[in-house]
Amino acid sequence: MLKDWDALAQKLSGLVGEIRAGLPFVMKGILAMANAATATGAFSEKTKELIALALGIVARCDSCLAFHSKALVKRGAMREEGMETISMSVYMEGGSPKG
Repeated sequence: MLKDWDALAQKLSGLVGEIRAGLPFVMKGILAMANAATATGAFSEKTKELIALALGIVARCDSCLAFHSKALVKRGAMREEGMETISMSVYMEGGSPKG
């Protein structure tokens, strides 16, 4: 089954807006952490988004995939970079022992 990732990201953005209105201090803290974590440092913002995509794949998190895929496009990621991230994520998740 194919998903409409843009529609999912848009729907989730609306839900986040509702949470922001109901829990402004919590969301302010989460936003501060997100901004600090994604800022360019030793890794570029694009590299950090590729890492986030990989973690979303391993976590099987649809909202993570929608948001971070969209962010990767915004940051100029090439299709090949996404494909290699997908392949490494599947390889590492499939090859890791389950306890």
